[in-house]
Amino acid sequence: MAGLDLALSLNKYSTHYPALVKEVLLSEPSEGISSRCASIANGWCWLISGSQIFVWKLVEGSRSSTTQAYQMSLQRSGLPFSQDSVIIYSRGTTAPPGVVVVSGEGTLRRWTPLGDSHIDMVIDIASEVVLSIQLDGSYYDGTVFVLLTTTSGSMHRIDLEEKSRDPSITSIGSIVSRGIKSRISTMLWGASTQNNTTNNRILRIAVLNRPQGEMVPMEEDDEEGNTILLAVSTTIVTLYSPNDRSLLWSMPFQQLTTHLLPSKLRSGNIRGADSQQVWCLDVMALRQGALFLFGIATSTGGIELALAYLDLRNNIETSPASFNSIFILNNRFIHGVFRAHDESSFVGRIHIVMAGSTMRSPTMNHTDGVTILHHKYIQTIYLPESFNEKSAIRFTRTMELQSNDTLLGYACCDDYSFLIRSKNGIEAIRVLPVGFDQESEECVKEIEEVLDERDGDPQFIAMFKRSLWHFVSKRMSQASASLTALLQCDNVDLPTIIHMYLMEMIDSTCSTSGITADLRNKKLIFQRLILYLKNMNVYEMMMESAKAVVPPFKDSIEIRQMSSLLQEIGERLDVALTLSTCTHKMEVRLLEESSEYASKKYGVNEGGGFHNVFLAKVTSVHLLFPSLIASLRPHLSHHSHEQRLDSLSGAARIMMAMSMTLTRNRASHTSISVPPSTAQWTHGVIAQSYLDLAECILSEIERDAGGLSETSRMRLKEWLTLSICFGLSEQRGRAENNKLLCRIYETGEAQLALEMAEKFKDFRLLMVITKSMEDGERRGLLDNYKRRFTEDNFELYMCNYYLKHNMMDCLLEQRGEKVETFMTEHESVRWRREIQTEKYDKAASSLITAANRNENTLWEQKMYASLAFLSACCADENVERGGMVEKAKKCADETLTLIAHQERVPLETIAVMYPDQRQRARPLNLDELIEVNVFECDDVNEHADGLFRALLMLGDLLSRENSKEVENGLRERINQVWKRTFDSRFYQMEVPEEANRSLFVALLTRLQDSEDLESDIKLAILPPLSLLKESASDVCKGVVEQRLETTRLTLIE
Repeated sequence: MAGLDLALSLNKYSTHYPALVKEVLLSEPSEGISSRCASIANGWCWLISGSQIFVWKLVEGSRSSTTQAYQMSLQRSGLPFSQDSVIIYSRGTTAPPGVVVVSGEGTLRRWTPLGDSHIDMVIDIASEVVLSIQLDGSYYDGTVFVLLTTTSGSMHRIDLEEKSRDPSITSIGSIVSRGIKSRISTMLWGASTQNNTTNNRILRIAVLNRPQGEMVPMEEDDEEGNTILLAVSTTIVTLYSPNDRSLLWSMPFQQLTTHLLPSKLRSGNIRGADSQQVWCLDVMALRQGALFLFGIATSTGGIELALAYLDLRNNIETSPASFNSIFILNNRFIHGVFRAHDESSFVGRIHIVMAGSTMRSPTMNHTDGVTILHHKYIQTIYLPESFNEKSAIRFTRTMELQSNDTLLGYACCDDYSFLIRSKNGIEAIRVLPVGFDQESEECVKEIEEVLDERDGDPQFIAMFKRSLWHFVSKRMSQASASLTALLQCDNVDLPTIIHMYLMEMIDSTCSTSGITADLRNKKLIFQRLILYLKNMNVYEMMMESAKAVVPPFKDSIEIRQMSSLLQEIGERLDVALTLSTCTHKMEVRLLEESSEYASKKYGVNEGGGFHNVFLAKVTSVHLLFPSLIASLRPHLSHHSHEQRLDSLSGAARIMMAMSMTLTRNRASHTSISVPPSTAQWTHGVIAQSYLDLAECILSEIERDAGGLSETSRMRLKEWLTLSICFGLSEQRGRAENNKLLCRIYETGEAQLALEMAEKFKDFRLLMVITKSMEDGERRGLLDNYKRRFTEDNFELYMCNYYLKHNMMDCLLEQRGEKVETFMTEHESVRWRREIQTEKYDKAASSLITAANRNENTLWEQKMYASLAFLSACCADENVERGGMVEKAKKCADETLTLIAHQERVPLETIAVMYPDQRQRARPLNLDELIEVNVFECDDVNEHADGLFRALLMLGDLLSRENSKEVENGLRERINQVWKRTFDSRFYQMEVPEEANRSLFVALLTRLQDSEDLESDIKLAILPPLSLLKESASDVCKGVVEQRLETTRLTLIE
């Protein structure tokens, strides 16, 4: 009850009066009936009309019309009788009750038992006026004790013995101190400051028990020892001890309000009258003290009502200083009705009404609260569990009473408090959970029978059913006590108990009036159970708990939240109720075929049709979805167009009815809230069944596109949309390249496909559809999607799509922080953005990185290196950081040089060492190019060409290099190439003429004649004489020295 989602209601308890009473009410005009002429006590009702009293047994429900009423004559009196003039006391469980009526003058009439002859006697009350008679104790050994009080405070104890016709009457003093038996009540508390006489009259004397801790020693048979009496008039509060006949204390009522009332009025924005006048109007026992109802005069001449609580602990022997708490009621119905200058407009016309269980309860949870009753309205209040200056009302509701119905009286019984009205009968004042609608008596009776304990029920299940039965029967306090007892047991798992009970309940029989009534009763029990959990403060705990179950269509155990399981049970019942309304011939046929299929496929109840398979056993209703689709397919294969359409329409109507039921249930404000990520019973196979239905509908549209009427086409299109919507909404995650949506798009329904793709976030289809739009429309839609699908990262999806499909122009159109981050992370587009934004230094660096990737083709590396070189050339020298641009430019230049030299090498030559180059030309590094060129082949000329290409490449690189370390590396490689020209024959030549035919001389000649290198570079790559081995002949050394010198001189010239 944390949220106190409660409602004030008047529940019809006894709907009809006995015929004799009804005749009296119809014959007597409403203005002739007193507003306090009826009440209830000990299970019996009574009504005073004129000089007659009618008494009848209180019977719940419509059976009250068959009860017999006793009619008895009252004694003569010049004063009117009221409900405080009568008591009905029990004489045992089987014996008729006794009735006592006292007139205002003190004449007592007694019927023992009811309906027997009466006994009259006159009580000497010294010409005072009787205020009330109350039972003081219970029925003991044939004797009942009655407390008679007068408006002047005198008290008499009447002992009514069963076997004695003459009661024993004892005066037990006066609750007020009046000197020597003075009847002038103004002498009680001094002269009154108010002119009206209502302050002289005692309004109520409440019989209280001393609070715990204040008990006095007494004899075992002394029932009065711990009884105290609290009397109130409009101005005075008095506490009296009948045990020793002493006045404990007496105080002006206004004095008790002085401490707290001003601050309460200020906080409630209420301006009191200058005189700060207050009137005490009623009092009742509550917990360890008393609750007072009083009125406050306002500055406008009206009255504001308030409650005050006085804790009597430590306030028995000494008078209290002030009330513990005051609560302003803020009741709008009294505005203009109660007038401060006319006490008769409110004094004696408004009362506190409270059930005995509420008086004793330490908290108002699961009670009907405190009710303020006026003949025009009732107001119910929940007071706090503890009372102090800052205590506030926890809950309040007000209800206006019908003006055309006469209020006959009220009653405060042990379990409930009642209103007695001439037209509406006897009604219990209830505070029930919102949604606790009144059902027919037959329905409630059937439910209570279902919840009755059965032999064989496990102990915890039986205890839970008992608590739930009390709740369904609107016995909230008993329900709470039963649940508390259950939770105090060892090894109690309430979620498991509730789940076990529900699973058993939805497959049991809850009505003998047909399957629809059976399902409605099950649904009602389920609804009451949810209200029960909320009202008993265990709902949140239940929703957050987890339970191991085997979900539909699965064989393994899965952990699911109880919120999901409870939602599933409620939805199963709703679906079953929807199925019970299917009456169309084709629908019934398909359902019967589905039940046969489910019986064979899943092994559920065989025989009895779909009522037994899906409705009587609600735990099997999930099997209907795939079974219905499986039963539909044969109808779509070998039948005519009309038969196919009829079958498809029947299946669609069934599926749409169930999906609408589920959707409506989840959209209801009373539905069980389930987190979006929670697994639900409709996920998986059931969701796929709707997509299968959509596929069937789409196939039929494609199959008979030209033969369908416009009406049929529109209807199929509607079912197609609804099926896809429900199916995809029950799938986890968003749709991605959904085949059904793609087929819809391909059939020409571009707008429908676009709407569905937007709804279910099929981003790929959105990109496909927008790709065919005009630029302006496409950009507008995509900008909208970026904002709409921010949490789903549509912007990044779009960038990835453009990148994957090489739509660089579209990608480069995008702007935003996420886009820039994306482009920074993907080098294939990063350099494009950097060139676009003229950040050439960064572009050069990015392009060099891209050029050095191992997976590049020769063409790709050449492109990246060329662009890197151009970007470096375009870069502003002022933005260079650490020579990054120069380094990128140099690296690009070297890469392009290697590529140029690789392109000079015939592919066949490269393929000898790298066969994969025939399929995909990849860039070779420097060492790989040297190896390719210096590879010895059979053809001497080709070998010479390769060595020469290697020397040209190394010389070209050497001409571009400034680093000594790199130059040394290049010179070392150049020397290695020259060494390849010195074969064994060259070392052993004997005559200089042999040198002209050598590879070494041929290379020198080509180098000398080549125009690809500058002379200084040619000089730099000439081999040193030291390359020759020591074993070389003198002729060899001489030829090498001579040829080198000749070449050097030629190059110098």
